[in-house]
Amino acid sequence: MGEEVDWLIKVPEHFPMKINSTSSTVAIKCIKEKLTEAQLALCRTTCFGILLQMHELKFSGQLVHHLLLRQILSHNKSEMWFAVGGKTFRFSIEEFCLITGLECGHDPPLEVKEKRDGYGSFRSSMLNGEVWFNNKTLEPIFKSTSSDSDEDMVKLALLYFLETVLFGKDQKVFIGAHHVELLEYLDTFNKYPWGRKCYETTLNSLQRDLRKMAEDYHITSKKTVSGKKRKHQVKKENDCIRQYALHGFPYAFQYIWACEAIPTIGAQIANKSGALLPRIVNWITPGTPDATHVIKLLDRKNTQVSKKLKPTPRERGEEYVKSLFTAEYELEPPDVDGEAEEDIVGVYVAENVALFGDEQDRQENVEYKAKRVCPDYEARHENKFKLDDLVKRMDGMDKKLDLIINLLGVR
Repeated sequence: MGEEVDWLIKVPEHFPMKINSTSSTVAIKCIKEKLTEAQLALCRTTCFGILLQMHELKFSGQLVHHLLLRQILSHNKSEMWFAVGGKTFRFSIEEFCLITGLECGHDPPLEVKEKRDGYGSFRSSMLNGEVWFNNKTLEPIFKSTSSDSDEDMVKLALLYFLETVLFGKDQKVFIGAHHVELLEYLDTFNKYPWGRKCYETTLNSLQRDLRKMAEDYHITSKKTVSGKKRKHQVKKENDCIRQYALHGFPYAFQYIWACEAIPTIGAQIANKSGALLPRIVNWITPGTPDATHVIKLLDRKNTQVSKKLKPTPRERGEEYVKSLFTAEYELEPPDVDGEAEEDIVGVYVAENVALFGDEQDRQENVEYKAKRVCPDYEARHENKFKLDDLVKRMDGMDKKLDLIINLLGVR
C-alpha cells in the first residue's frame, strides 16, 4: 500500500507545459578552451573547480514538468515533496548539497570592501570599470578578454560560471554588484555559501503557481472545437500550451536528484560513469526523454525511491557536507521507500533491484535507448523478426525435401 498524500495538483487536472532553462553548461567548455593550463590549474583549486568536470548536460523540460505535477503539499516552504509509485520523497538544500558539492552553510560574517577604481581592482582591470552589465554582455567579455594576471582571468571565469551555470539568469537581468565585490578577494569568494544562494534561486523558480497554470490551461482548452474538425482541435490544444523558463541550476533537480532518488529513472534516461564527488560530475545525459516515456516511468507502481538522500561514508569527510549535516544526521542509515533500514546490505540490494529492475524493465530500457541511438530501430527490429521467420521456414523446407528424396530412393 502506498502512502496517503495530499496532491498539489490532482491527476485529472494535469496539463501539458513547455519549460526551458536559462542555465547552460556550455560555459564549462568555453572556460576550458579559453584558460591556459596554469590558469585552469588555479581554477580547479577554487570553490567551483571540481564542477569543471561536469559533462555537458541536456535539459529536459518534460521530466521537470511531470515531476512538478507529482508535487504534494508541504508546510515547509524551504523544500519540496513529491510522490511517485505510492511513496514520498524530498528535494531540499541537503539533497542539493550532496549533488553539487557547493558550500550550503549560512552566510559568514564577511566585510567586503570593493576596490572601486583603485589599482588592482578586478572591476577596473577586467570589466572596464562597468557597473551595469548582464549575461548577454558577460559572455563576449570573457571570450575577448586577455590578461597577464592568471588570477584575474580565473576570477572572470568564476564570474562567468556563476552567472550562466549556477544562477542561470535571464540574459537581460543585471549581475549583482555584490558578486563582483566578492571576487576582489578570491579567498573570501571561495568561502561564500554559493550553494545556499544557488539553491534558493532554483527553489524559488521551481515553486511556480501550478494551480493557476492548471486552471488557465483547462479554461482555455475548453474553447477548442470538437467532432469532425479534429485537426483544428489538436492545433488549438497546442495553442493552449504555455511555456516558461527556469532560473538557477535546475540540472541539479532535473537529472541528478531525480536519478539518485528514483534509480529506475536514472537507469532509463541517463548514464552514471564513475564514483567521483560531488555526485553531479558522474552523470551523463545522452538525450532527452519525451513526455510519453516520462509519464510511463513516473506512473509505475511500487517504484523504489529514496525518501531523503543521505551522505555516504566518503561524503561525510567532505567539508561541504560537514558544514550542513550534523554528526547525528550523518550516522543515520539511508531511507529506502520511506523507512529507515538497519540492514545496510539490504539497502544496497534494494537499490540494485530498483536500478536494474525485472526482465521486462531491462528489455524496455534496452529498446528505449536503442531507439534514441537508431531512429529506424523499430523497422530494423521488425525486419530481423521477418528474417528469422524466413530462416525457420527454409530450414523446414530443407527437412521436407530430404524426406522426399529418401522416400524416392534417389540417394
